[in-house]
Amino acid sequence: MLSYRPLLNGPADAVVYDTVKNILDSAIAIGTLEDIVVHNTFHQDLGDENLYVGDNDTAVLEGGEGAPLPARKSNPDKWKRNQAKEARNAGKAYVSLRGREVPAAAIGPRCGKGCVRDCKTFSDEDRQKVFDAYYKLSDRTAKWRFLSSLVRSNKIKNRTVIVHDSSEARKQVSSFYFLPTTNQAQVQVCQTMFTNSLGITMQPVKTALKRRMDKCNVVSPSKMGKKAKRTNIDKHKEETARKHIERFPAVESHYCRKGSTIRYIDEKLNR
Repeated sequence: MLSYRPLLNGPADAVVYDTVKNILDSAIAIGTLEDIVVHNTFHQDLGDENLYVGDNDTAVLEGGEGAPLPARKSNPDKWKRNQAKEARNAGKAYVSLRGREVPAAAIGPRCGKGCVRDCKTFSDEDRQKVFDAYYKLSDRTAKWRFLSSLVRSNKIKNRTVIVHDSSEARKQVSSFYFLPTTNQAQVQVCQTMFTNSLGITMQPVKTALKRRMDKCNVVSPSKMGKKAKRTNIDKHKEETARKHIERFPAVESHYCRKGSTIRYIDEKLNR
């Protein structure tokens, strides 16, 4: 415990001494603080001769052993949410925020023998290169642009099912899927071959096509985490709404009218 003995030289020293004394008395009364941090500002105000430490007492200076730790700095790279996001974009295994273990992305099997596309001409080596190129992309917007460049959509010309109004049909376009080869050529493949070669489902493909704004394969970027700030309500509209509410009859509370000035809408208004 820290002992103190004052040597007061004036009113200013008395005020500072009372502040230090109150801090020490509070710590002693609580009994939870065994070490008292002596700040240099107290020494500057009181003087070194105004505060004495006994032979058997201990004073802890700032920066020494037992001093309060500095505030932690945020490190977004170590956040679990960001680590899971980076692992998911890279196709690696990770643990979701709910504790579910998600396996790493892998190339799926080829399509069946009855496929009518040119899937047989696309080698396993090219499949691995496309898979690696897709998961090297940094974020989901880049992945959407990659998928959009490999999918071509055309309006349906001939329908096998009779539809009275073509605008009400669920399917409006037909999609054709392509995979790039080492010689910069694109091979048309089926949907199963396309998704299994990239180790994905049809959901990111549908999202990429949905976000494609025009025929030039321009994909709108992701807006996650970029939500605009909420705009303030117009004062005129707020005042109009307030006056409209005040037109309804209001009554005082039946149980706490003495201690409250809040008014309530009469229950007969809903009848």
